[in-house]
Amino acid sequence: MHSSLQSARDADHADQGLIGVRDTAGDVVRSLELLCTDAKNALDYDIAKSTEEQAVLGEEAVRSGLRLNILVAIFLPLTTLSGMFGMNVTTGLEGAPAWFAWAIFALGVGIGLFVRGWVMRGVRPELVNPREVARRL
Repeated sequence: MHSSLQSARDADHADQGLIGVRDTAGDVVRSLELLCTDAKNALDYDIAKSTEEQAVLGEEAVRSGLRLNILVAIFLPLTTLSGMFGMNVTTGLEGAPAWFAWAIFALGVGIGLFVRGWVMRGVRPELVNPREVARRL
């Protein structure tokens, strides 16, 4: 638009009104360019903020999944052993001494701790300790 008005001004030097309209058109074009840039920057900021929020939510989901895996790793062997030894079948262990039941319990805890260590191997410590993540934020 500015160039069209400049061409009209070059064609008719006597019209003084074209100078003001040409300058106003240049100001409008510049204002629109600034508005477009501001809108783009605001959109980029909103996208970055949303991405950061999604990253935090994703990290919380990973932490929750890790806690669930740890719980399963500890209690699955205990549940399996108690289910196996809780069945009413004749195995010959019915008359076993009381320490035998505690040994089976200790075996289940040991297997659970082993599986927990296996699950936790290679896990970042800040995922296990939520206070570490909160301290960094």
